[in-house]
Amino acid sequence: KDLVISYPKNIKEQKKIGEVSFSLNETITLHQRQQKRTPLKVPVP
Repeated sequence: KDLVISYPKNIKEQKKIGEVSFSLNETITLHQRQQKRTPLKVPVP
């Protein structure tokens, strides 16, 4: 039900959503790679 409602009405909208989710995935993987490379620094009070 939710999928049908949130499904893009046209191809242009769908493409836009695809690009957004793609860039989001790229940012997440980049962030994860950086975390693996450098140890997580926890601010000490």
